[in-house]
Amino acid sequence: MKKVILNSSILYLTREMAYGGVEKVVMQLSYYFKNEFKKVVVCSLGGNYEKDLKELDVKHYKIGDFENKSLANVIKITFQLYKIIKVEKITLVHSQHRMGTFYAKILSILTGVKVVHTAHVLQENKKGLTKYVLRNTNIIAVSNGVKNNLLNYFNVKAKAIIVIYNGVTNESFEYREIRELKECKAEGYFLVGTICRLAEEKGIKYYIEAALHLLKTDAKVKYVIVGEGDLKEEIINSIEKHNLRNMFIILGFRKDVLNIINQLDLVILPSLREGLPLLPMEVFSQNKTIVATNIDGTNEVITNNVDGLLVEPRNSKQLADAIYHLYSNSLELNNLGENAYNTYCEKFKLENVMGKYKNYYEEILNN
Repeated sequence: MKKVILNSSILYLTREMAYGGVEKVVMQLSYYFKNEFKKVVVCSLGGNYEKDLKELDVKHYKIGDFENKSLANVIKITFQLYKIIKVEKITLVHSQHRMGTFYAKILSILTGVKVVHTAHVLQENKKGLTKYVLRNTNIIAVSNGVKNNLLNYFNVKAKAIIVIYNGVTNESFEYREIRELKECKAEGYFLVGTICRLAEEKGIKYYIEAALHLLKTDAKVKYVIVGEGDLKEEIINSIEKHNLRNMFIILGFRKDVLNIINQLDLVILPSLREGLPLLPMEVFSQNKTIVATNIDGTNEVITNNVDGLLVEPRNSKQLADAIYHLYSNSLELNNLGENAYNTYCEKFKLENVMGKYKNYYEEILNN
């Protein structure tokens, strides 16, 4: 079977290569499989990770934007991908985006390439398009929550879906003290932080509201926000509106996620919707503790009161109470972190996840 992969070329198809969870997965796959497949190619609108792909010696092709569904753009992207598949002799297209899979299925008819689709998030829109795109398609769901969404909302057949969790590597990194965090620690503050794309579904609003609740306690806490996104200005305005500017440290986008996690006392993920978030796994890999919302996907990573705490989404008071509880109980904070690392080793080590991908690719290519 290994010979099939060695003689095959794979194309990873995604909307863009900006910094985000899906894009990070594409980078992981590209890194791992560049020496397994004959060739690895990535196609997207482009973004920050283009430089990283170049350093990996993985070819990236810029194509049109999937979100532009005009007939002219659909024809343009179809011809772009057709040419790339022919030139690079692609045998397998692995799409990370619903519209990407739409194009991949057209190209499967035209070129004979095999197609894999990864469903990263729970969706309840564009039902007709999604049902068409996923009909008779090989599907990877990143969590059982996502699988159930495909089964129950889009009526996808169970035999078409395999669940493969995301994973992260416990890579070595250069520990570099961040001045703002170092100063807060020196003054005795407990550092709480969230690291995410600044979008509505990430629930940052409730993180800010939790900080307001904690002002009524004796907790000496500072709050860190790491990330960029469309809501950045709105988030800053909300913090200033509530007179919390001196309580928040906004670091913007950072690539050194593990470095930051190691300088925080507690990590928060207040999301309203996830597929299978990478952040809890990254926190687990560093023996650290996370408080997150009890939503599908996230609750497949975190077991409440075992390797983290789960609170109800949109409940800022419950989130504040959980933060205060761990602020006041350092022994429990440390025990949760130790359990989290054990969970990481058992379920979310990247090399184990990549092994499952490899087996699945071999199965698809051999059929």
